[in-house]
Amino acid sequence: MVIFSVFLTASITVNAKVVIKLATAAPKDSIWHDNLKKIDQRWQSASGGEVSLRIYAGTLGDENDILRRIRVGQLDAGTITTAGLSSIHKATQAMHIPLAFNSNEEMEYVRNGIAKELEPLLAARGFKVMSWGEVGWIHFFYPGACRHPR
Repeated sequence: MVIFSVFLTASITVNAKVVIKLATAAPKDSIWHDNLKKIDQRWQSASGGEVSLRIYAGTLGDENDILRRIRVGQLDAGTITTAGLSSIHKATQAMHIPLAFNSNEEMEYVRNGIAKELEPLLAARGFKVMSWGEVGWIHFFYPGACRHPR
């Protein structure tokens, strides 16, 4: 199973000097937070300093809290895994099925195909997907031999 992350946004009005308030459940100074800081640097560079991210890393609660804050306008964007996406629309659970993918290539093929169907469903609920990504594979552990489910 792979955990996906999406960069979601509510509608943003573009004016001069835009600061996009983005939250993530990922901890501050984690690899995910570091990547968001790189995105901020690229956006600032590409826009001549007119667009930047204000990143709230691991400080504003879980993904449901982040989604609630986006809905009420306290945040502009967030990074949300498929677990959090399922609270917006249950169809996103299709990307969260254990042992559904055998390789990164297979997962990317399915994600690229299903994204075309999921994005309009999320948009109908007020969320626009800015980018799809993956956080990594989930590994199941058990203290002994496991030959069948209990």
